[in-house]
Amino acid sequence: MFRLASLALVSSLVLSTPALAVDVKYQGDMRLVNRYMAQEQYEAAQQLLEQVLAQHPHDIPASVAYVEALLALHQEAAADGFLTQALTGPGDKTDLYRMRVKVRRSQGRLDDAFRDVLLVLAAGPDRAPWANRETTDLLRSGLEPGKAKKAIESARGEPGASPNLTFLAAVVAVHEGHGEDALKLVASFDNDTKQSGEAIYRFAEDMFSLGRNDLAQKAIAEALTRVTTPARRSELCFRAADMAESAGKHQEALAYLSKVIAEREGTAAASSAKLKTAEIKDKQLHDPAGALAFYEKIQSDPELGHYRPTMLMQMADCYLRLGKFDQATSTYRGVGAEAFDPEDAELAALRLGEIQFMKGNLDSALTLYQQMADNNPRSRFADQAASRYIMINKYRMGGGLDGLVKTWGRLEWARLAGDSLEVSRAAADLKQRDPDGELAAEALLALGEVELAHGNAEGARASLEELVRSYPKDPRRAPEALLRLGAILSDQGKREEALSKFEAILTDYPTSVQAGDARRRMEALRRDLHS
Repeated sequence: MFRLASLALVSSLVLSTPALAVDVKYQGDMRLVNRYMAQEQYEAAQQLLEQVLAQHPHDIPASVAYVEALLALHQEAAADGFLTQALTGPGDKTDLYRMRVKVRRSQGRLDDAFRDVLLVLAAGPDRAPWANRETTDLLRSGLEPGKAKKAIESARGEPGASPNLTFLAAVVAVHEGHGEDALKLVASFDNDTKQSGEAIYRFAEDMFSLGRNDLAQKAIAEALTRVTTPARRSELCFRAADMAESAGKHQEALAYLSKVIAEREGTAAASSAKLKTAEIKDKQLHDPAGALAFYEKIQSDPELGHYRPTMLMQMADCYLRLGKFDQATSTYRGVGAEAFDPEDAELAALRLGEIQFMKGNLDSALTLYQQMADNNPRSRFADQAASRYIMINKYRMGGGLDGLVKTWGRLEWARLAGDSLEVSRAAADLKQRDPDGELAAEALLALGEVELAHGNAEGARASLEELVRSYPKDPRRAPEALLRLGAILSDQGKREEALSKFEAILTDYPTSVQAGDARRRMEALRRDLHS
């Protein structure tokens, strides 16, 4: 982690030095430094940087890179001494102070580090997000809040003090568990400076970036009460919806989007809000009917632009899950005609075959599967179409099994729709009529999948265990069932049992496609068990 962060910082600084852009030797040396740091050859980087600094003693990028190398070599005292000297030189010293914060934090000199944070903040308002993050890190490392507040108050009394010190005081209050007080502090500042909610909004973003989503949502709700223009109110509503959605509060997100729709009807903002509403209902709330109510309103909206084929794909999927096969077919065909992304067209072609299969029109399904695979041989969906084609033919060649295949089609529709009752009925039928075949194993896999989606982990485990026990020779479904069982057990905190499932895949199905995933999960579990 240290190496990547160091490399990114050095790279950005090398590119930000226009004064030395024509110095070919300097550029070459700094590229070599970059390579040394990437390869963790810190001593070589240190030695080369000493040569660079002998020629360019006040060069900021070289100075920062030199400190990074010293820190990597655990030479904190040398890094601090170098920075103290470098800070006496000319030019903007912001990046040097930032580095000294890092050095002094590593030395445990938290009060000194915080004083440097205040110096960086005084350099300009764009430093505020960094200062807030560093202050939070210092507080978590043991900086005493009382000392931090005293230093902030002292800085406030200086001429030209940064208004962002208010935010820093709020960060300290949040760390002390006084989130409401912090919000009141920022709200008062917003009033005094007549910012119409903008100061509170910046505080909301700061809290969100610090992982305080609860406080961020309260702040942005307060900011919305102060915003004066409809356009800006819409922007904040979208951001508030994003924050709510990231916290799993989907109904709150929908409420913010409905405000945009109500206030900005007929604008691009309202169209975007309708699309976002449809996607939340579709993907998060699993409400295809609710999603369609909004998809259908915007399907011809010119604001969709190149996104329209993707939206049509989502809309068709909703029709399919609701069993509205004719509408789904028509919409998937529209995707194929308009798609900018080849994958949208390929998936739509596969879905057309799936619809016929689910309806029990097996001849039509076979024709469409073959067309899809023949027309898109390199598509990642071609194997799925070919596999379905082969499987249907395999059972039909047995004679008199069309009814069984049609039940399989019904199972696949119920699986997609998340209809656990219909999946159970079809699975029971398949297990009875094809007890030794692949379809019975597929039915158990589908049953486990739908039970888990409905929150019934124990029911899912029972179906998957039955699959492994009854069909151990199935080279695809048995290891897949073991992988899903391991994931369920891991989520339940039963790590030893989960490990046994992953180990069974590597022992009994070492060449399966699930083996690699099982190995990775097993290694992660073992690390957790020994940590």
